[in-house]
Amino acid sequence: MPQLKRYSRFEEFVRFNNDFAESDPMLYFFLIKTINRVLEGEEKVHKFFNVFNGDNRIVVLLTTNVCLIYDNRFDEEMIPLLSEELEFAKFIRYQFAGSKKTIDVFFQLHQATYEKQKHRIIYKCSVVSPDFV
Repeated sequence: MPQLKRYSRFEEFVRFNNDFAESDPMLYFFLIKTINRVLEGEEKVHKFFNVFNGDNRIVVLLTTNVCLIYDNRFDEEMIPLLSEELEFAKFIRYQFAGSKKTIDVFFQLHQATYEKQKHRIIYKCSVVSPDFV
C-alpha cells in the first residue's frame, strides 16, 4: 500500500533523496539543478514530499516555477496519493517536469488538457562492443 513521507525541513528532504538523485545524474539533472537553486536561495520551494510503495519511490518538488515529479519505477497505485498530497485540483497553470509515464497517468486521472513543450530523451548504453576503442 502506498505511503506518504513529509519532511519538516527542505534539507531533510534533500538528504533523504540524495541517493535517488545521484543514482542517475543525467536522468535526474533537472531535479538536482532545482534542488541546488533552492539551496542557493534562487528558487522558492512550496512543497516537497515522497510517495513510497515498497521499493518504488516518487520524489515531488514544487517550486514557484515548476512541479517536478520523478520516480525510480512506475507504479500506478501511487498516483492517487500523489494527487491528493499535491492538491492538483487547485492548480490553474503550472509547468511539470519529470518521469513521463507518471506525469501522463497523473494528468489522465484528472482529465487534464495539456501539451508537451519539450521532450528530452536520454539514452544509456548498457553494452559496448569489445572491439570499441
